[in-house]
Amino acid sequence: ILGFGSIGKDTAKLLRAFGCKVSYYSRSRLSREEESQYPVTYLPLQDLVRDCDIISLHLPVTPDTIGFVNEDFLNGMKNTSILINTARGEIVDQQALSKALSEGIIAGAGIDTLYPEPVLPENPLLNLPDAMKYKVIFSPHIAGTTYEVFCRIHSNIWNNFELVCEGKCPEHIVNGV
Repeated sequence: ILGFGSIGKDTAKLLRAFGCKVSYYSRSRLSREEESQYPVTYLPLQDLVRDCDIISLHLPVTPDTIGFVNEDFLNGMKNTSILINTARGEIVDQQALSKALSEGIIAGAGIDTLYPEPVLPENPLLNLPDAMKYKVIFSPHIAGTTYEVFCRIHSNIWNNFELVCEGKCPEHIVNGV
């Protein structure tokens, strides 16, 4: 797990049910007591990239994380590894990931978010050669949703429904619509 905030920690908890050996990298390492709660093992970033079979991204978008998963990162992974991105599309250089999948540098990817959103038809991950399309699975950008976020979204939806029924403008309008 790359990024061990609340969603990374929730992911570690879920992986226990599958008997997975879970390693993590974060800017700040947890105490050994905290690590034993999940249970997880801290690895330096280079070791995590080199040794793990599945790398799951849980990073925020910052100037330091935009394009974080680039050609060098992907070349450091095992050719049997899978990259999972449930964080933000900007974290992954999609051209580099497309190349890594096409050239067999990594085995596959699970993508919950692309950049930009809504996704453009010319996105390189949507245009992989037919023989390579089986290497990537897309989900509709909901994989990182926590229980708290789901409850807040659900509440906002019903609140907006009530506002519209009352002839009022809904809150949180997207794209000026």
